[in-house]
Amino acid sequence: MKSKLYRDPALRYVFLMNNGRYILQKIKGSTEINDTMGAKWCRKRSTDLRQYHKGYTRETWSRLLQCLNHEGLQVNGKVVKPVLKERFKMFNSMFDEIHKTQSTWVVATSSFNLSFGFRCQQWLFRLTGHFWGASSSTCRRVDKRRKSSSWGYYVPAVRGMIGSDPLERVVRLASESAVVIFSISSCCMCHAVKSLFCGMGVNPTVYELDQDPTGKEIERALMRLLGNYSSPVPVVFIGGKLIGAMDRVMASHINGTLVPLLKEAGALWL
Repeated sequence: MKSKLYRDPALRYVFLMNNGRYILQKIKGSTEINDTMGAKWCRKRSTDLRQYHKGYTRETWSRLLQCLNHEGLQVNGKVVKPVLKERFKMFNSMFDEIHKTQSTWVVATSSFNLSFGFRCQQWLFRLTGHFWGASSSTCRRVDKRRKSSSWGYYVPAVRGMIGSDPLERVVRLASESAVVIFSISSCCMCHAVKSLFCGMGVNPTVYELDQDPTGKEIERALMRLLGNYSSPVPVVFIGGKLIGAMDRVMASHINGTLVPLLKEAGALWL
């Protein structure tokens, strides 16, 4: 088989998926050929495609599971914050390595690219979401004084702006630093996005809305900006531009556009 020509097992599975999907679509698109091959043959090929996708997932992303292992993460029922940060650094390093390799691959079928990329994002969201959810206790137990030194610039309250329009306030604050995160100190997803940026060597300005007397107003303003989101935090701005909530940040990280945005804003130099 031609797939044997590829040394990288993950690329071999991508080749099999792309070609198998193309053949299956062509057969299903022709009534005559579809009747000749039969429904049983089509079901068998669909099963093969799912197996190829599982093979790709195993070959590519199994290394990342080492970073998201819960073993050694807790001591006496409490999450060890330095260990958690180290896990995120390992995740970023391994992910960058995968991205550098696989971003050079060329697949001519654009529809396959979109479908395949979306499936990878879904898998990573589920995996990282489970890990962040399991480690959420660290967000609630970290001492407030330590938080100020953990993140780049910790701003406990937005002073001197009470009475001004909340939306204008958000825009103004977002434009004052290269990376701005609106957060709630007890939110595990907020902690995860802050850890992500710190692990990349970025020093974000963090506004903890639960420690701000006008925090509720800012939350409502953020919800107006985001649209149909159940939670207004975390919200990330880079270079004064709205990136969005956690899903948008992770999608940018996965598709390789996050680092260029950070470099353009002057938040990342290397």
